[in-house]
Amino acid sequence: MKIVFILGKYQPGRCGISDYVRLLATELQRRGHHCRKISADPESGPSLSEISQSLPKADLVSLQFAPYAFSQSGTSGHDLTALAETLSRRKTHVLFHEIWIGSYPEASWKQKFRGWRQRSEILRFLGRARPCLTQTTNSAYLHRLNCQGIEAKYLYLFGNIPFERAKSSRRQNSNNELEAVHFGTLYDNFPYETLVCRLSQLGEGMDIKSRILVLGRQRERSGLSKLQGAAEAKGIEIEVTNELPDDEISRRLQLSGLGFSTTPYDVLGKSGATAAMLEHGLPVIAYDDGDTPDRFLSPPGPFKTRIALLNDPRFDDSIQAILRKPRPKFLNGVSHTAAEFLDSI
Repeated sequence: MKIVFILGKYQPGRCGISDYVRLLATELQRRGHHCRKISADPESGPSLSEISQSLPKADLVSLQFAPYAFSQSGTSGHDLTALAETLSRRKTHVLFHEIWIGSYPEASWKQKFRGWRQRSEILRFLGRARPCLTQTTNSAYLHRLNCQGIEAKYLYLFGNIPFERAKSSRRQNSNNELEAVHFGTLYDNFPYETLVCRLSQLGEGMDIKSRILVLGRQRERSGLSKLQGAAEAKGIEIEVTNELPDDEISRRLQLSGLGFSTTPYDVLGKSGATAAMLEHGLPVIAYDDGDTPDRFLSPPGPFKTRIALLNDPRFDDSIQAILRKPRPKFLNGVSHTAAEFLDSI
């Protein structure tokens, strides 16, 4: 099968969507399919309209959609309309990595207005392009798309950290220490004090010492400051590594006891960093911010029994039950998603 992926500016190593397409295309090619990547660049071109005029023949066109990937303003106007007209004559798949902004209770009026324009444009695009399949990566977007009458389906977004076997000499293999690791962005709006308190209580209950490891370069410095302050108040050691190569991140994930993510639970599925922790066998602590109704929430991928919600009244029992279970082997998320992708189309 010939597959054409359309995405924004192609920046592997700097852009999550670029990494996603690179890894997925490589896996699909390993399975015998021919893949081509076409990149739209809102700054220097080509535009979506130009791409639509020279779109090569393919069995499937897969549009990797994020509003700000195609336009600095988040709306693409004529360019997106032109692409929709071309895609209406092709077998098309759309994966929403991002949708419109402003669809949460605390959004500002500016965000809501901008989001209204983006939503209107997206709905017009889907109406014209008539994709054979529309997918997204998380509960929040799935719910919002379905509420607009879009029959969207879920597709697991994998992590981008390949497995690299760790040596057994690291400190976490000691029976008297529990290392809680964070990989990804430390978002500001997260209950760090509650997290650190629960980690302290967990360590005391297991009669071991708790420590915190922060992997990777941090964009949100205020989140890191809050975590450091909360850890210091509880006397919990915290290590911050800054940027590391992928093989070292894999080793450190394997040698930690559990992970925690500051991405809200309803959009947890869009976090490749959280996926990397789960794929490496870590139980993950997350937080439900209440923006999506409970009945529409679901965990990312095959990890329902590996996630404990910090604001669940049964948190202590949940996390201890997970920690008592044998740690699963590494899950090859790229292979998992490639199989789901092929089955769905």
